[in-house]
Amino acid sequence: MQIFINALLDILKILSSEAEDQLLYLQTIGGGSIDELALEFEELMLVAPSKLSSGEITKKQFSSIEFLNIKLDGLSENDKIENWTESALAKSDEWEEIRKLASGCIRQFD
Repeated sequence: MQIFINALLDILKILSSEAEDQLLYLQTIGGGSIDELALEFEELMLVAPSKLSSGEITKKQFSSIEFLNIKLDGLSENDKIENWTESALAKSDEWEEIRKLASGCIRQFD
């Protein structure tokens, strides 16, 4: 149980961080593209429903991370590749909203 929550909190902390810190993180994992931030979160979301079913996370926690996942998916709607640039990561309203939502998700696990 704790492995999932620790991994989830780790990526939520990264998603809630400033762009400079997110870019540094990407460098530490081999210089991946910006979408790697969303992909790491998405991998955990694949098992989140089973964690909800087993009682490892609450409905409120699940709802908060599910909403964040929807917002991350929205960054790719209509092939918006401009949302996956360093400039967008640093300056866009969409990424600022992602940071705020990720911070809110973290609070659900306090």
